[in-house]
Amino acid sequence: MNADTRRFSSGEIHCSDEDTPLLAGPRDSPMAATTSASPGTRVPGTAPDQYCTFEPILVLLCFGLSVSGVVLADQIIYQSCVVTLGYDRTLCAQLGTRSNSSEVANLETIVQPYAAKIGMVNTILTSVLPAICALFMGPWSDKFGRKPAMIVPSVGFITTYGMIGILSLLSRHYLVDPWCYVVAHIPAAVLGGNTVLMAAIFSYLTDITTESNRTVRIGILQACIMLGAFVGLLSSSFILELTNVPTMFFLSAGAVAASSAFLYYFLEDSIKPDASMVHRQVRDIFRLSHLGDLVKMFFKKRSSYDRGIVWLTIAIGVVTVLGAGGGTVFFLYTRRRFGWTIQDFTIWQAVELLSIVAGNVIGISVLKTLLKLPDVWLALISVVNYALDALIKGLARQGWELFLATGVTPLKATEGAALMAICSAIIPSNEIAKFYSIAMAMTNTVSLASAPLFTFIYNSTVETAPQVFNFVASGIFSVNVIFVGIIAVLLRKRTATRADPLCTQDSEILT
Repeated sequence: MNADTRRFSSGEIHCSDEDTPLLAGPRDSPMAATTSASPGTRVPGTAPDQYCTFEPILVLLCFGLSVSGVVLADQIIYQSCVVTLGYDRTLCAQLGTRSNSSEVANLETIVQPYAAKIGMVNTILTSVLPAICALFMGPWSDKFGRKPAMIVPSVGFITTYGMIGILSLLSRHYLVDPWCYVVAHIPAAVLGGNTVLMAAIFSYLTDITTESNRTVRIGILQACIMLGAFVGLLSSSFILELTNVPTMFFLSAGAVAASSAFLYYFLEDSIKPDASMVHRQVRDIFRLSHLGDLVKMFFKKRSSYDRGIVWLTIAIGVVTVLGAGGGTVFFLYTRRRFGWTIQDFTIWQAVELLSIVAGNVIGISVLKTLLKLPDVWLALISVVNYALDALIKGLARQGWELFLATGVTPLKATEGAALMAICSAIIPSNEIAKFYSIAMAMTNTVSLASAPLFTFIYNSTVETAPQVFNFVASGIFSVNVIFVGIIAVLLRKRTATRADPLCTQDSEILT
């Protein structure tokens, strides 16, 4: 394996099951179902065949977002070792290989905490700024369409990957500080990042589907996203052996550019903007009135336990993202615990994503279509899978046990579709966009807590018990089991209340 194949760090892989663990599928229009009073005109969604099927192109998009993620993280470790800590290039190049040298093992312990801090800052940057953008872009897309909300973040990703490719080229001849890679992520973060991109994609899907087929279509869409990430992760180390580090980042930029061109030229938008308002597109993005509308929607009184269900749904998303913060340091953990190389890790991640693809396509189809399982039970199975997966990873003593954890928990990314289907039945169509935007913002800003929390835990235990963060994650995920249970009780009471014509009181909790 050449020197280019040995570097990884704690950078996140987008389009994984942890990117949008809860809000992976709204209803009558996640970024917003438009009403008759809306300036934008929604194209009827009762005939989906009038649209070009766009799920397959998402495979290419998520391939581009995933193929270079592991390489970037490894590159950050290498340059942290050489540039920041000042070690010899030859010695640093042995990090992440199967070297039996005690000197390399000790160096790994020194470099990993520093690389984890860079990954933490990068996670915060790429979560918080896009979350703020989502608050404005959600209502904006109701007026001016879903396609612009897909294309703008894609331009950010293309710029970011191009900048990283140039930095990696320069690093071959000059000392490039690893923090420069964080700076390179600013264009993607400012233009909405993964948060706005996925919100627009799911908004488009809910525009063109009906309540009867929405859950299954959301599962298929998530499967396509995971499949793209699977192909990217599985092929990354092999492509790297045939090429080099800069080529990997330019490949990512090219794949995102190709998918964006398809979306721009061949996808018919589900929202037709008012021609008289097109000139106001840019000016209308950051209207402060959007924030006021979001706050009013969030605290609005609702009857029959509806507000409690809505708030608990958002809380589940927040807890899921908090528990998923362990992904920031998971690659470092596999290197330390099992001596995995970049190729070992990418193969495992590819298998995990393939398992999730099967869970979304086969699992949701079987449980919903054949067994007629209620959405709340599907959500319960999913959150239990999350807790069990983290527990098995913490107890693992050998690398194959991580594959075991993946194999027995294929449904851990299906709660998003189930919970959004529940909310779609109780939130008016003219409020679903506001709900989706504020929920996305809250779940993404929790990275401010999750990334530092797990980085601190890992750095504090890396020399004695590096697996501890997995047990913390399992405990956090377990909280969602309680939340879903409460939702199940509230749904039953809601049904009983609405079925009794004598019940006129406002049956509300969490007021």
